Amino acid sequence: MEPETEETFEKRKKFLGHISYELKNMRECYFILKSSNPGPIIEVAPNLLIVAFSTHARNLIEFFKKEPDRKDERSDPARAVHYAPNLTAEEAKKICPEIDDWYKALCNHLSHLDYSRNEDTSSPFKIAYPIYSALKKILIQFKKYIEPQYKSSQLMELIKVMEQE
Repeated sequence: MEPETEETFEKRKKFLGHISYELKNMRECYFILKSSNPGPIIEVAPNLLIVAFSTHARNLIEFFKKEPDRKDERSDPARAVHYAPNLTAEEAKKICPEIDDWYKALCNHLSHLDYSRNEDTSSPFKIAYPIYSALKKILIQFKKYIEPQYKSSQLMELIKVMEQE
């Protein structure tokens, strides 16, 4: 990896707010789905929740499971390894061997025109629980590996709450 400039450092530090956003919203969707009682909202609420959960979870998985790709100059993807050099995509797969399967399941679930889309809609929680558990394992390790200059109090607090669940 190339040396980090002050500009890159500031950009990456600021971006952690977005990781906190993804994590916070994924957790909120997860616990509403888990309760099986989304409250007095319209009939589509469970589907909206699973789509929201899946979107946030997929973004978090991409953050951990992919290595930075410098081939495409049009994009500048944020990756966990930027913040925690020891938490490579390979290491994330060791922590959670099924990460690729969950990523594919999320992509298929969100892609309504895919033949391999998960058709079991009887319980949206069936897909949410194992994915949440897998991300929880990786996030706990991320908290341990993250370099001190990137320790965002908001993100560290969210992960601490997850550790206690």
